[in-house]
Formats: sequence, C-alpha cells, structure tokens
Amino acid sequence: MSRLQVGGLALILDSVDEEIIGEVVVINGHDGFAVSPHDGNLYNYWNFDFDDELCSLPDFCLMPLGDDKGIEFYGLREEIMTGHDKECAQ
Repeated sequence: MSRLQVGGLALILDSVDEEIIGEVVVINGHDGFAVSPHDGNLYNYWNFDFDDELCSLPDFCLMPLGDDKGIEFYGLREEIMTGHDKECAQ
C-alpha cells in the first residue's frame, strides 16, 4: 500500500527524464492503476506539476516525505536533547 496522497510531498527517485530525479514535488492527483511500458506490471500512478507541465509516475518512483510513518521509518524526527547534550553541543 502506498503512503503517497494528494497534497503530500514526494521525492522523485527514478524517471526516464533524468532532469527531474531528486526533485521534491507536491502530489496533485491520483491517476489510478496502469501497466508500465517498461516492465508490463500494474502500478499505482500519481501526478504532479513540474515546470508547469503535468507529469505522472508510478508509486515506486516516488518517496513520500513529511508523513508521520515516513518520518518514523526513515528516522527523520529530531531527537530530543537532554540538558547534558545541549551543553556538549555548544
């Protein structure tokens, strides 16, 4: 199950257009399921705007950012510092 959602942020991990790999985009629509022309498998496709053009990629090409599950999974939440840690950091 994909954690991508309309209005959420996503990092582009893979694309035939290498120029957009590594860009962060806002997901603005769900295209449903489609067969990939690359491997013939059925994938969940999402769309977003990039340079004023509507683009669409399957979910395995996009990594969701900013949702609680992703923050926990990828270890993105800042650790709470103790008083001793704050003193050492100064």
